[in-house]
Amino acid sequence: MGLALSFVLVSACASPAVRLDETGAAGHRAQAAREAAAAEAHRRQFDAEAVVPPQPIERMEAGVPVMDDRTVGTNPTAWHLSEANRHAAHAQAHASAALALERFEAAECAQIAPHERKACPILIGVAAVTPSARGVRIDLVPGTKLPRMLARMRCHLAYARSVGFDRAAFCPLYLRGVDILPSADGRAIEVVGDRPAAVLEIRHSIDEVAPHAH
Repeated sequence: MGLALSFVLVSACASPAVRLDETGAAGHRAQAAREAAAAEAHRRQFDAEAVVPPQPIERMEAGVPVMDDRTVGTNPTAWHLSEANRHAAHAQAHASAALALERFEAAECAQIAPHERKACPILIGVAAVTPSARGVRIDLVPGTKLPRMLARMRCHLAYARSVGFDRAAFCPLYLRGVDILPSADGRAIEVVGDRPAAVLEIRHSIDEVAPHAH
């Protein structure tokens, strides 16, 4: 159901990896602007004409310096071009992350009005909550509309990611590093974490959402 959303976007040119949920869409765009400004600052300091005249290359043979016939010219501003490219790649990665978060929210919340997305979904009709390898499994009582509950839960998580969790922090389960999926048998909802700490947070938070369902 919905779109898959990778937690990490790796940018080019050896720049740092960008985690989609490290901030919201607005935060990613602000960081993209900062990185783009840094790239431009370095680009202005690069001078393609600032080449040091070629000099003979000295090498050692048996401990004695020997002048090689080959020569090489260097540009002392070349590192600014490398830095400009690195910052530009990082800016693009943040811009792509912002777009991915917004598209993910739009897809997951296609049937849910924008003003309803920030409301914490109330888990009703929960029959049991059991630990799973990566989080918890939520079984519903017969007759409960699983697709509808799953859709609202995934929408709220997508909204929380899009706003950087700042306006959704009060809602349990909707945390960084969390995903909400249908179970393999299609009869339950699984809330999973991408790391051990997230799994522990999920198991603790479920008590606030469905305290009597264990």
